[in-house]
Amino acid sequence: YWVGEPERGTDKSQPGGWMFNLLDYMEQTQIREMGLGTSGAHRIKALAARCAVPVAGFICPSRRPVLAYPDYHTNYCTKDVVANMPIDASFRSDYAMNAGDQSTNQFTGSSAHEPTRLSEGDDPTWPWSDTSNLTGVCFLRSMIGLGDVTNGATQTYLIGEKYIDPDDYQTGSDAGDREICYVGFDNDTFRTAYARPRQDRPGVQDTIAFGSAHASGFHMLFCDGSVHMVDYTIDLYVHRALANREDGRTVKLSDVVK
Repeated sequence: YWVGEPERGTDKSQPGGWMFNLLDYMEQTQIREMGLGTSGAHRIKALAARCAVPVAGFICPSRRPVLAYPDYHTNYCTKDVVANMPIDASFRSDYAMNAGDQSTNQFTGSSAHEPTRLSEGDDPTWPWSDTSNLTGVCFLRSMIGLGDVTNGATQTYLIGEKYIDPDDYQTGSDAGDREICYVGFDNDTFRTAYARPRQDRPGVQDTIAFGSAHASGFHMLFCDGSVHMVDYTIDLYVHRALANREDGRTVKLSDVVK
């Protein structure tokens, strides 16, 4: 539930998520630095304002307007606030990072060991959740480099469109689309290939799957920088192979993308 700390870098000591870390590379440094060097009420106000600023590059124009939407969470964190940072509206995203081919795309309940203070996360003895079974390219405190993608950059998912219930595009009620896009390891910003990708369907929620509003498939950015439309009917074995960075399975990309 961390919303990104502007004083910190982009490595595993940054509690904000991958979209927060991309801002500098999208010519959005002004947004990333909102609240920089402030504290107390001034910082809380600045970070809350930052969380409501729309960034067009994080939204699919076929799905919904580039706006901030209602946010009902009360447990956001920043360095001055422990799990009760007030935010009424926040900007979300239509895209999710590939966390792998397992079912886990966030840690909850007894499996979660999320620090509520920076000092806790910086403590080398902090009991972080076990990420050894996560097979994607990004997840909690990951430092995956291109050399770690041994299945090949041309055959490994990086970022794709995520499934959302179209009834809740703007309500903040979809369980996989209700939090600020700058949070850490969370099903709002991470998806896996454990479930088959699907077209958005009214009344149906799915916090694991990739998907989109498009009729025939969803767009996926691969680790080599190429973007392809992947059909919803993709074989589940192949879909999972494309999400796993290191299992040795290889597929013929021309057979599975449009």
